[in-house]
Amino acid sequence: MAWRLGYHRVSTYRGRLRKAFGHFGYGGSGAWADPRRNLSFAMVLNAGTGTPLGDLRMLKLNTALIVSAKQRWKKRGSRATASSTSRAQ
Repeated sequence: MAWRLGYHRVSTYRGRLRKAFGHFGYGGSGAWADPRRNLSFAMVLNAGTGTPLGDLRMLKLNTALIVSAKQRWKKRGSRATASSTSRAQ
């Protein structure tokens, strides 16, 4: 696990989020923010289990969040392009 100024790097099953930072605890809780994407995520558990890398479910949730956000941005982008094109005509 890479540390920088007390924060952890954020990973998904599809790779690392380069500009994101967060902190993940032994009990499974964790939170992160990605200023580049204007996106943040937190998961709080009272499990008392996990690993020093955090709860591995966090990787699945991080991946699902990024995939969902990318799909939404694509839809917004295509709508913005379509609406600006229709206004220009």
